[in-house]
Amino acid sequence: MSDLEILKQDNPDLVQLLERWRSKYERSFDLKDPAEQATFYEGVLEIARHMAVTAETGTAKLTVSNVGVAGLTLSVS
Repeated sequence: MSDLEILKQDNPDLVQLLERWRSKYERSFDLKDPAEQATFYEGVLEIARHMAVTAETGTAKLTVSNVGVAGLTLSVS
């Protein structure tokens, strides 16, 4: 069973958006390639925009290492 099956019953339009996003962006990216950088950026921006306009609260946590940014975790409710 898909992790979206229950959501699909309540909000099929949202599931369609999420499935489209996953099919386009949910993968590994070679960030040495400028085209891949642009696609990665586009995917992060698109899902962040969706999260920002549909949620009531949000949290962003930046993880750093001795060489720079190591990760970013976003959550909303």
